[in-house]
Amino acid sequence: MVTLGALVVLCTGCSGVRLRPDGTPEPQDCPRQTLEAMARMGLYPGDSFPVVMDERLGVASKARLEEGSVVGYVDRPYEQLPEGTRLFGQVWTAGEMVIIRYDAIQVPAGHRMPLCAEVDDSGGQEKDPASPKGVAIIQDNVGVVKVVTRYGEHDFSKDRGRVYIYRTIEDLPPKVRKKLKP
Repeated sequence: MVTLGALVVLCTGCSGVRLRPDGTPEPQDCPRQTLEAMARMGLYPGDSFPVVMDERLGVASKARLEEGSVVGYVDRPYEQLPEGTRLFGQVWTAGEMVIIRYDAIQVPAGHRMPLCAEVDDSGGQEKDPASPKGVAIIQDNVGVVKVVTRYGEHDFSKDRGRVYIYRTIEDLPPKVRKKLKP
């Protein structure tokens, strides 16, 4: 027999995400308790930080993300988040963009805490149109995560800019690098 306490623990990571007919997740509010827990960690809506989106892939130049559970990590210290902080979430690959939402965070040697954050690349990561079903082949496995009060506030029907995350200007694609030079 499962007690109510055990049930709450089992459902801590439950997302209850409703999907649109095209398979992409609908917007979803962040629970008040999660906002309070994030504030105790010093994380607030609008905060953003770089992450390796899927720890299984490392810092790959071309990444192959599979639909389902994902664990990302902070690969270098960022403000209050030490290197090795892990983010737990979900990947959706339906549609033109891959969507990644993280719902828990754990600093090294710490407890897992609730989180509301999503990869913020102007509404998702653009995927290669040749990606097979259930998979998204994307430019690289490094992204910027944004802490949110509501997941999915992006309007995918509007034109999006591109976000490039590279360590140096020389690493950018030649067409982009050319536009930046005077």
